[in-house]
Amino acid sequence: MHIKKEVTDFSRFKQIVNVLFKYEFGYLIHGIKLSHILPFHKKLQKHKFKKNENPKQLRKAFEELGGAFIKLGQMLSIRPDLVPKEYAQEFTKLQDKVGPFAVSKSKSIIKKELGKPVNELFLEFDNKPIAAASVGQVHVARLKSGKQVAVKVKRPGVNKLFHTDIHLLFYLAKLVKKHFPKTLVDPVEIIKQFQKYTIKEMDYIREAKSIDKFFKNFKDDKTTKIPKVYWKYTTNKVLTTELILGTELLNVQNNKTKLNKKKVTRNIVTSFLKQIFVDGFFHADPHPANIFVLKDSSIALVDFGINGFLDEKLKEDSADLFIALIRGDVDMVAESMVNLGFIVEPIDMGSLKEDLVDHLSEYRGTSIKHVDLSDLFHNLLGIAREYKIKFPVNFVLLCKSIVTLESSCEILDPEFNLLETAKPFVKKLEKRKISPKQVFRKTHTYTHKVMRFMRNFPEKSDEFFMEFKSADRTMKSIHRDMGALTKEISRSTINLIFGLIIVSLVIGSAMVHPYSDRLIWGIPLFSFMYLSIASLLLIYIIVFNLHKKKLR
Repeated sequence: MHIKKEVTDFSRFKQIVNVLFKYEFGYLIHGIKLSHILPFHKKLQKHKFKKNENPKQLRKAFEELGGAFIKLGQMLSIRPDLVPKEYAQEFTKLQDKVGPFAVSKSKSIIKKELGKPVNELFLEFDNKPIAAASVGQVHVARLKSGKQVAVKVKRPGVNKLFHTDIHLLFYLAKLVKKHFPKTLVDPVEIIKQFQKYTIKEMDYIREAKSIDKFFKNFKDDKTTKIPKVYWKYTTNKVLTTELILGTELLNVQNNKTKLNKKKVTRNIVTSFLKQIFVDGFFHADPHPANIFVLKDSSIALVDFGINGFLDEKLKEDSADLFIALIRGDVDMVAESMVNLGFIVEPIDMGSLKEDLVDHLSEYRGTSIKHVDLSDLFHNLLGIAREYKIKFPVNFVLLCKSIVTLESSCEILDPEFNLLETAKPFVKKLEKRKISPKQVFRKTHTYTHKVMRFMRNFPEKSDEFFMEFKSADRTMKSIHRDMGALTKEISRSTINLIFGLIIVSLVIGSAMVHPYSDRLIWGIPLFSFMYLSIASLLLIYIIVFNLHKKKLR
């Protein structure tokens, strides 16, 4: 009953638990106290409750559950900072295989979103989608102008479906964090990142803006084509772009046309290095299905749901790391990695640097042809997790983008090496960093910052001193109050001690009453003495308190 109150869709929750059990995650179900949800006959299968951390089995479970779980796996495949290397690599195999939904629903959504029926908006509209995924599907159409376009339509009810799954994932993540507190992976943080990822991918307006930005960045570039967005036919649920007619990179290797494969790889690398180190805005998932090769060996990019952004500092720090890798300068790589991250809690920086150098030492003196970027980045991110160093998300996306890029290019050339191919570009990058134009730009930026600082200095100084004086007055007030409190505690303590002594004397007078025959005012001598001392002390306490009150 408690679980039914916590989750929005109990039947879907039961399905998730049963699928996890099917793929041998019974130990996890038992560990988070959900065994009672399983049918009785499954509870008897004791062998399925043994601990078995298997990335392949988890990938299969995600595939069967579909929906948000496939997207979660795909997100984790590009976030090796969140999960161990073997899981990130296994999740790259996830396929978003979902059957298309009825074309009548596509047309209904288009009419509702764009205000007109399909036959009034387009000259032609292909009823059979060319691609279908868990979020939406794509139809080929022709505008009134004759231009062929790709119309992506969001799947009906997908927002509600994903919202439900994310809610259930948050509930499961909290249980895992509660019952497995020592795990290196933070499950709640993973779902938070997934929620951000999903919001971005399901927002077609955001994706259209990203495509527009890429289009402007490559407007005059002859080696990279970006589809044009048709804003008149674009909303949050419908995205219309220019149709790209080319060959998927995955199919180029077997293509019988006379494509220059070396030229294609060079164009791919140049395109992405420009995106990263010049524009500071890059495609974060350049796998083969998202890269098309055109007849002249130029390339075209598609699917802009997830992108990375580098500000000037991150761009420069990333460039320094890349230059260090090209040079094989291990110490510079270590320095760059430390500069790129930020520390969650105090650590031994010397020890961290030693570990980085140790892990990179195998590359010392090695030709960059033999450097495995995938292993290199996973090792570095693994060390970062161990020391609880968090890298900016965009830097992690950059690492993964470069690794994916390298594996994509290896389809065309099995002996391809990204660092070797990037050498000419990196040389230009080094020259650009020290060019008069860049030096002037940096000088201008720093001068502007200094001038702004100087302009605001008097005002900020006044504010600082006012705050300082206010803080000083506050501290003095606190000091006075603390002094008064100390005195009050001292007075109360004295009263308490004297009160205890007086009570003791009164009790003592009663106890010694039978032991004296001599009387004073009708009271036995010893009792009289005890009562006299008690009376004197009482008078002293009364006078002491009256005097203190008068002083206050």
